[in-house]
This record gives sequence, C-alpha cells and structure tokens, in this order.
Amino acid sequence: MAMKIVVGIFRFPTWGKFYTSHNLLESFEPFSSKSRLYAAQVKKPENQAPVYKGTDHEYKTTKKASVQTLEHLLNIKTLNAIAIVSTNKVFQKTSSATFKANYALYVQKSISHDTIVKYPEILTVTDSEKKLQELQKLPYDINTVAVLLMIPLHILIKFVTSELEGGKARSKISVMSSLLQIDDEKSCKCIAEKTFLCSFSVDKMEKNIKTLTEFGVNPQDICNDLWVLKYSEETIKNRLSIAREHNIDTVKTWMVRAQEEHFQNYIQRRSDNKSILGNGSLAEYLAERLECSVEIANYIILKQPALQNKSLKKLKLLIDFLYAEGFKSVHIWRVPKILVHSVETTRKRLQQLEQKGIKIDSLSILTKSQNQFTQCYEALIKSKTKLKSKT
Repeated sequence: MAMKIVVGIFRFPTWGKFYTSHNLLESFEPFSSKSRLYAAQVKKPENQAPVYKGTDHEYKTTKKASVQTLEHLLNIKTLNAIAIVSTNKVFQKTSSATFKANYALYVQKSISHDTIVKYPEILTVTDSEKKLQELQKLPYDINTVAVLLMIPLHILIKFVTSELEGGKARSKISVMSSLLQIDDEKSCKCIAEKTFLCSFSVDKMEKNIKTLTEFGVNPQDICNDLWVLKYSEETIKNRLSIAREHNIDTVKTWMVRAQEEHFQNYIQRRSDNKSILGNGSLAEYLAERLECSVEIANYIILKQPALQNKSLKKLKLLIDFLYAEGFKSVHIWRVPKILVHSVETTRKRLQQLEQKGIKIDSLSILTKSQNQFTQCYEALIKSKTKLKSKT
C-alpha cells in the first residue's frame, strides 16, 4: 500500500526558516517518537539576564501606574494621587521611571519633599538637570524657585539671563512680590503659570500694576488675572477712568479686558440701576416693591445672588408685569426665582397657559427649564381633559 505524502509549508518562529513537509521528513527520523517530541518543543536558554522594555511597569504611561507611583513616592493618599493625575493629563503621559528619577534628582539638589508635594507637576518635566542648573544661578533658595521647572528650557534660559541682568531689586520676581504684596515663591508660581511674563518688560509690569492699584484694583485680583498686564497703560487708564466717572465702587480687571460693547452695556446698566436706586440699596428697593421687610429682601437676594448683577430696569418691568397679571407680592416671596427671569419668557408662558384655559396660583411653573415647563404644561392639559370627560 503506497503511503500518501502531503506537501505543506511550516514555519518555526525560533528558527526563522520555512520548511516543506518533504524537508521535515528528511530532517527527522520518520518513526521516532523522540524526534516528534523534540520537534514540537523549543528549548529556552538558561541563565539569561532579563531585558527591560518600554512596555514594562516602570515605563508604562497609564493613569493607574501614575497614581500608584505618586501614592508611594509622595506618601499621599490614593484619592489625592487620583486627583493630581486627573486634573493634569501630563501625568498620564509620563512613566514611573521619570517620576522616580526626577524625585531623586530634586532631593539631591536640596528641593524638599514638601515642595515636591506642593508642586507635583515638576516630577513630569524633561531636561530637569539642565533646568536646575539655570535656577541655581538665581539669588533665591532653590525651594522658592522650584516651580519654575515647569517652564520650557529655552524660555527659562532667557528668563534667568534677564533676571540676572537687572539685579535682584529690578527682577520680575522682586517687582511682582513688592507691588502685589506677595512672597517670592508666589511670584514664581505666577510666572510659571503665565509664561508670557518671562519675556515681559519690568518697566511695563511696574507701570501697569501701579496704575491698576491706583484706581483701586485689589492686588489679589491682579494675581488672579495676570493677562490684564498685557494691555497698554493708556488702555488701562481710559477704561478705569470711565468706570470712576460712573461712580462704580468696585473696579475689576475684567473691565480692562472686556470688549467695548460689553463694557458699555455694563456701564449703562449701572447707570440705570443708580437712577432707580438713588442712594438706597437693592434690598431697600425690593422691600419697597414687594411690600416686605428689608430682612426678607436680603433673604431673597441671598437665595438669588444673580439679582445683584441684574438690570434694575428689567427687574422693574418684570415686577410691574406680574402685578398687572394679577399676582401679589406674596406670590413673588414664595418663588423669588421668578425675579431673575425675563419679561418676554414669562409673558410667553402665561399666554400659552391662558390659551388652554389654565390658571395658576403659583409662579413655580414659570421658572422651570423649557423641557420641564413643557412636561408640566402637557400634564396640566391631560388633567384638565380628564376632568372634562368625567363631567
């Protein structure tokens, strides 16, 4: 009986060659069970040292790996580590090996553990050794300027050079600390967050801060809105002078940055409010219009803080409209949210209800979102239809 041989192609990964079934028959003893056994197995070399690859744990760039590393490295709670990684995605793109290498380097260069915990983002930086060399040139403690590690290297080099040229007294760090009444570390934090300050003129910075504070802008507001320093001294003076002319008590940095149209609308609204209030307060005005005590009016403002910024001209029109529609002051007390709605929306909804013969004894339905109002409206119609069918 003739033996049928099927010719096929086989590839063994460890050998890197292709063999036909004919080659295999020539290579192995055809009837040896030992040959068949060893042909299916590849013997691994012994005593081979492990080779670490980019896929190993130390080099993983995942959220979980970052959280675990920060938790143990900074000795913080898991929830705190999760919060750090979640609020800054750069942690999810940095390996555990980088975290550990940077931490070891910083400790070696006298950056304290507390400083690293305060600014954990510095663990993610590249070129950390070169950046430290630059920061060590500045006449400040390394922990004071450590947050500047977040600045890109090429910008940091230019910043350090400019700081050294003017001397410590005329450096951006010192000028900001003095004029904004903050410490040097806070100044460094401001510069790290707004890197345009690195190339900013010290003279322009000084003039703009002085101009803002002279008009009554709180230094803390400037710290929270450093973009205002990019505007010219003339623009700052013009905007804040207009605000002063209209007796605006509290001057804010956004008044400088706002578009002309928005700024003029705000000025007009404040002028209208002033003409309505006179020398009185918003609480006193509401107490008079809603026939309630000042205490109740203050409670209404507390519940609806948006009233403090609402145009009193529009508020007056809304209250007049509600009274004209037959509502009493007590209706408004119970649902003060109605005061922050527009006359147009309120009128439209009332007309919609009246067309179906629906009368309301509460303003609550008028303050709902559009979807909620539609649901309530349809429910009232169904309820009214059922009552008609029963009668």
